[in-house]
Parts: sequence; C-alpha cells; structure tokens
Amino acid sequence: MTSQEAEIEQLKKVYADIMFALDEIEPFLSKEELNRRRYYLLLSTLKNYLDLYQKDAIEDSHRGFFGKLVNKDSVYDEQLREFRRTNADKLSKLKLCSRCQCLKCLKVCAMEGCNRCDPKAYLIDCDNATKSVYFVEGKSLPLTDDRGADSTHTVLAYIVDKEYNQFYIVTEVNGEKKIFYLYPSTNGDTYGNITDADDFNFAVRVFEEASSMVT
Repeated sequence: MTSQEAEIEQLKKVYADIMFALDEIEPFLSKEELNRRRYYLLLSTLKNYLDLYQKDAIEDSHRGFFGKLVNKDSVYDEQLREFRRTNADKLSKLKLCSRCQCLKCLKVCAMEGCNRCDPKAYLIDCDNATKSVYFVEGKSLPLTDDRGADSTHTVLAYIVDKEYNQFYIVTEVNGEKKIFYLYPSTNGDTYGNITDADDFNFAVRVFEEASSMVT
C-alpha cells in the first residue's frame, strides 16, 4: 500500500466516522448550531477529494498495463495532487475533528467550541459550562523567558476557564511541562507567567484530568 493509499483509507474512516456522528446528532440540533462546527463545514471538501480519488482509481483500472507504460499518470492524477496541495490544512483538520468531543455533542455550545480551536488542535474535554481543554499536535512556539533566553516549546494544550474569562497554554521544553497565561488577540497571541496560585492549580488540575482521558 502506497502512502497515498494509506491516507485515503484513513480519510475514508474519518468521513465515515463524521457521517455516523451526524446521523446521530442532526435530528436534535439546529442548522445554526451545526454550522458552528468546523467538521460540518469542511465535510464537503473531504467528500470531493474521495470522489476524485475514486474517479482516478476507475480510470486507472481501465487504462491497463500498456496504457500505464505509455503514460504513468491518469487524467485525474494532477487534479488529485493539486486538490491535496490546496486543501491539505482542511484534510488534516478533519482528521483531528473526528477525534473531537464536539463531534457527537448534542448540546448547544455554551463555550467557544470551534471558534477557539487551533488548526492543529481538537477538544479533548469540555463541561459546556466552565472549562474546556484542547489538545494540540505538531505545533511549536518560540518563547523568551524572564532572563531573555530563547527556547522552542512544544505546545501541548490550550485551556479555557470561562467562569473567570481566563486562557492558558500548556507547553513542554527540555522534557519539562510549563503553563502560561494566554492572551488571545487579533494582532497575535501573547503569553505571561502565572502569578496566582489558584489559577495555576486550576490549569494543572484540568490538564491532568484531560490527560487521563487519553487511551
């Protein structure tokens, strides 16, 4: 199996998982609520990609051995490559969406849901009232400490404390986990050291609770 075939199989499962989830929740949620969920809006992109791959596979099977010797690419190969390049971020996001707590949630979202979600994150824990935790994969962040030393942190999670309108970021550097205040802004997020013991204890507790949910 080629790497492309392996990814297609993975994406077929993602598509099936999302469609099964929609079958369960659509009767209970309004169109407005569904449109707030990123996987719902991105699903057509995945379907178009899988349909294009199917057309390519059918055309490829019709060319036969000698047809492939004359021309290795089918008429759909370049379309597939271009579609993959153009929509790589959306397809990667859907892989994460298929693991998200929002996927089968029957509640009208009282938190920030997909609006707070990072392209490389998914919601791992949420009580739809006071807290939510997003796990992050494959993201690094350059930070400068109080002494002016620069280091690259691996981003592990974002935490939302709705009750106190506070945001946190959990990182790891040199094998040590760190937690900072996160100050979101359209001009670029900024970060700060946590100075309040209650804030720190809250962030540690909800991160550990979320981590215990990972199997």
